[in-house]
Amino acid sequence: MIWMLSLALSAPPTHIVGGEPSAPDAWPSVAALYSGSDYACTGVLIAPDVVLTAGHCGTRLTEVRLGLTDANSDDGEAITIDTIDVYPRHLTRYDLALLRLTEPAITPPSPLLTGCAVDYLIDGAPSEVVGFGATNRFGTVIDGVLRQASMPIVDADCGDANRGCNVAILPGGESIAGGDGVDSCNGDSGGPLFLTVGETAYVAGIVSRAALPTDSACGDGGIYTRIDPVIDWIEETADIVVSDPDCSGVPVPNQPPELVVEPVDAVVDDTLTLDLTATDPDDDPLTLDLLEPPLDGDVVIDGLVVTYT
Repeated sequence: MIWMLSLALSAPPTHIVGGEPSAPDAWPSVAALYSGSDYACTGVLIAPDVVLTAGHCGTRLTEVRLGLTDANSDDGEAITIDTIDVYPRHLTRYDLALLRLTEPAITPPSPLLTGCAVDYLIDGAPSEVVGFGATNRFGTVIDGVLRQASMPIVDADCGDANRGCNVAILPGGESIAGGDGVDSCNGDSGGPLFLTVGETAYVAGIVSRAALPTDSACGDGGIYTRIDPVIDWIEETADIVVSDPDCSGVPVPNQPPELVVEPVDAVVDDTLTLDLTATDPDDDPLTLDLLEPPLDGDVVIDGLVVTYT
C-alpha cells in the first residue's frame, strides 16, 4: 500500500509583468550571437572573455556583440569567438555552451548564481528573462529588439519529466519559469534568466526550450538550464574562478518546510499512528494533506498526527 503526504504552505499570488523593450544600458552583459552576419542566439557575458549560451545554439557561431538594444544594428562592442565548448550530451543533460573570445570585453560581466544566492531560487521567486527573440506565440516575428519580461519561477527544480525536464539531471538541473503568455521564445535561446538577490542581478539560468504541455511555440513557460550545478564545469572549461556572493544583510527568502518521518512497519489489521515532526525556517503555520489515499484502509489526519488503519 502506497500513500503520500505533502506539506502545503500558503503564499500570496505573484503578479506577472509582460515583456517590454529594454532600456539602453539596462543589460549590457546580454550578448547577441552571430553566425557570419546572421543573428543566431542570445548569450550573456560571465567573464571578460567568456560568454555563456545554450548548447543547441551550435558550433558555427563566429561573433558576439555586447551592449546592444537591437541585434540588427552595428552598434555595441563586437568581438570574434575563439573557441566553443559545448556541454557533453547537452540535449539530454545541461544545454550549455561556453564561448571563449579572442580578447577581453570592456563591458562588465554579470555574476553567476552560486553559494548562498542559490537559496533564493525557489518557486514563486520573481525573475527576469532577457533576449532578442520572437515576440509572438508562434515564434515567427523576430525584430531583433532586446526585450525583458518579469515572471515567476514556477518549478525551481524542474522535477517533473512530464513537463519536458531532462530526466538525467532532475531534480535541480533545470528550472521552469513563466507562462500565461509571458515567456522566452525563438531567438532567445542561450539568453539569461536573472534572479535579483539584494541589489545584484545574478544569472540563474539559460534559456533552453519550451516547457510542456504547450499549445504554441511560446507563451506557456520555458525550461532554463540552472547554473549552480555546473559551476565546476564552467570554471574548469573556461579557466576562470567564479566568486561566491555576499548575502549578508539580505532577508532570507521563504524556505520550504522539512518533514521528518521515521521508518515504520505495519501488518494487516493493524492501526498505525505517526506523530510527525515538521520544521519551517519561516515559522509559518503548516498543514498536512493526503495526496493519494491508500488502496485499503483509512487515514485520519489531526494536525501532524496521522493514523492509518
